[in-house]
Amino acid sequence: MSRPGILPFVTDARLRTMPEARIVEHLVFHGWERAARDVDLEGPRRVAVEALARWRALGLPAIRDADGGLFYDPAEVFLCMRWAGRKADDPFWRPHHVAIERARLFSFHPPGTPRDTPPPIAALPPRRFTVTVERRFHPRYLAANARLRLPLPYEDAAARDVEVTLHPLDAQGEVHIAPGHAELRLAVEPAATVTLGARSSFIAAPYAPPREVTPLTAAERELYLRRSEELVQVTPAIVALTEDLVRGIPEPMVRVRRFFDYLLDRLDFGPFPYEWLDAREPLIVPREIGWFDCRLAAAMLVAMCRVGGIPARRASGYLIYPECAGYHWWIEVWLDDAGWVPVDTWVGELSASGHDVPWRSTLFGALDYRMKSEVLPRVFNRSPGVVLPPVWRILERDVGGATEIAVVDIATNDNVWADTIRIEMGEVAPA
Repeated sequence: MSRPGILPFVTDARLRTMPEARIVEHLVFHGWERAARDVDLEGPRRVAVEALARWRALGLPAIRDADGGLFYDPAEVFLCMRWAGRKADDPFWRPHHVAIERARLFSFHPPGTPRDTPPPIAALPPRRFTVTVERRFHPRYLAANARLRLPLPYEDAAARDVEVTLHPLDAQGEVHIAPGHAELRLAVEPAATVTLGARSSFIAAPYAPPREVTPLTAAERELYLRRSEELVQVTPAIVALTEDLVRGIPEPMVRVRRFFDYLLDRLDFGPFPYEWLDAREPLIVPREIGWFDCRLAAAMLVAMCRVGGIPARRASGYLIYPECAGYHWWIEVWLDDAGWVPVDTWVGELSASGHDVPWRSTLFGALDYRMKSEVLPRVFNRSPGVVLPPVWRILERDVGGATEIAVVDIATNDNVWADTIRIEMGEVAPA
């Protein structure tokens, strides 16, 4: 974990295996709206290639092969994009990445909505969405008798009238639907790609406080205050930090805001190299280097809430913006007078790493349309039958108007699995 040039850390030269063309696809996808890409795709590609050249001059590591081709570790690229923008005023991060993240938030709102301030999320009406997901599993990464899962909408106040049609199914086995997922149990070890897909229709609504709140039971309260749960591992350091932050603050939501602001002010957000995590204390390294992704930020925020006496849980699912789907994590905190309230650290991106103050609160106690499919620890959609490689990264790109999200084996550049997601935003629905 050395600190070359502008970067706060680097990974390992052996992990720089991703061809520049694949990196460019990801940068273009997250830097331009689809209409601009459709008119002139070569222009955005050229801008992305030029940005990579500037970042190499600032210290971004790359490997050049005998033919002159350049290869990168995606985690280093996306870290450098942010740091070049923040520390060297590089003209890519804010004008392209931050601007497009904000544009996607506005895509749920009527044309002409002023863009000089965050959009009014609470004013969004209930609306019908149709989300088609096709997940392709590479057979090399599947255990014998694998159980494979596909995210489906989790029905609650934010998603109702759910209808699901499964398709296609390219393997023999038993399939059943459970809250938040469909599961395929393979009868034989596959020799080829296994595909599982679904078309889900549902009425989505932004977060709104419930009219009535059913209190947590004693068992539920204990569950959501538990100090050991997968990535949520409370350590003495987290206890000391939390106690320092909440000293003299009795109000639960004010405490949550202190934790939230700590993350925005002290840490940065982007793809994280999970091979660095300590399984026993997974939140140590992210805190040391000041770098989290949304999954780790959610775990850290839940850990702090639980130490602070506030029941909290992690949630995840697809962002369903018409131009761009994405898999994302956020949290929900329990308030006795309001029930489960959402808090999303994605504002780290929307606020340019916390610097644009009006955007910091956009998703604090507010949430726009989502396809939620996990609510840990009770509703869980990950596939127990997939064996992840030692080092993997997530890459996204546009494929014919759909979004592809791929978990990539960095040693081979093969997709462990890849989702292709199409979003159809329908008409406003009755409240």
